[in-house]
Amino acid sequence: QGQPGARRIRHAAGKRAEFVRRRLRKAQPERREAQLRLVDGRADWEGNVQIYHEGRWGNICDDEWDTREGEIVCRTLGFPGLQKVTYTGLYGHVKDRYWMDNLFCVGTEESLTDCRFDGWGVHDCQNDESAGVVCQSHFATTPGTPTLPPRDEPIIVNKTKLGHSVEGNIQLRVLGGRTDSEGRVEV
Repeated sequence: QGQPGARRIRHAAGKRAEFVRRRLRKAQPERREAQLRLVDGRADWEGNVQIYHEGRWGNICDDEWDTREGEIVCRTLGFPGLQKVTYTGLYGHVKDRYWMDNLFCVGTEESLTDCRFDGWGVHDCQNDESAGVVCQSHFATTPGTPTLPPRDEPIIVNKTKLGHSVEGNIQLRVLGGRTDSEGRVEV
């Protein structure tokens, strides 16, 4: 049975633990059925697509994956549009499960769950068949201005004109920004 004091301590510790669990649950972002997210990209607008189902995140297989599905993903996540879809686990191989395979959308659906697919968890995919997207970022560009995707390595320009002719290679990089596509340009 134990000592009465020890019982009070265990009871108090249990109440504290429950209080902490409740606070942590409130601190976590709410997850909703069929919620989407992008994982393992270099910026928040790119990555493999995951969907939340039955309390767990899972991937989408790239079989039948095309721009119609990609547009729905980017629109659902609040991005202005789609730059491109990716295949073969471009942003990393799947470690857990596939929730969707052979997804076929018309392009006007509100959610990927409104599209035809084989059924939750029904798939024939290997771990390197994850579908992904590169959405248009929220950063404004002047119409007609070329944009480049974020890069880890510097861009090498063999010959260019920057006020004066320069022979040889020039390295350009963007530094000091909050994301890969923002900051000052160094030559």
